[in-house]
Amino acid sequence: MPVTGVIIAAGRSSRMAPDHKLIMDIQGKTLIQRSLDSLLPFCEKIIIVTGTNHQEIAKAVSSVINVQLIKNPNPNEGMFSSVKVGLSHAIGTPVLFLPGDCPFTPPDLIERMLKESADIVAASYKGKIGNPILLSEKAVKEILEDETFLNLKQVLKTKTVVAVNASSEVILWDIDTHSDLHRARVYFEKMESSPENDV
Repeated sequence: MPVTGVIIAAGRSSRMAPDHKLIMDIQGKTLIQRSLDSLLPFCEKIIIVTGTNHQEIAKAVSSVINVQLIKNPNPNEGMFSSVKVGLSHAIGTPVLFLPGDCPFTPPDLIERMLKESADIVAASYKGKIGNPILLSEKAVKEILEDETFLNLKQVLKTKTVVAVNASSEVILWDIDTHSDLHRARVYFEKMESSPENDV
């Protein structure tokens, strides 16, 4: 069955101000391009949920086909509001969910996740849940209909989650600060100069 990717890119990246982190360069590509690249081989369509920086994101991904940008009309309501906006445009297929600042997913990990038949499958490292997260059609429907959920972390705590183990802690990383950005640049420089390396 086709899989829809949902990437959340609606945050203000306040800790990187005045820069907007999702359009900052990481070894020749923007951060949002890096996150998009990690899902593209596995998704028939990818939905990117934007916020106040809609135009910058649109420009950064304009050359990529099968990408739909949806603007969250209320991004200040928090990340979970953007999650629900994205899921509401992906009804009818399983969803591979990824925050826009988490571009580190190894392809073989997603391949293993897609072989699972559970309603919620998550990348994991040493018992800690990371990204991406795979949601079945049923799980998507439940998240959208159950108004008691306040965030995605609460969903994961109250539902059965099948964890697929990653070989590296990178699936726990995100990019919130300039220090995180430097770490990402070092990571991708090493990955792309020595593709056989398992960083």
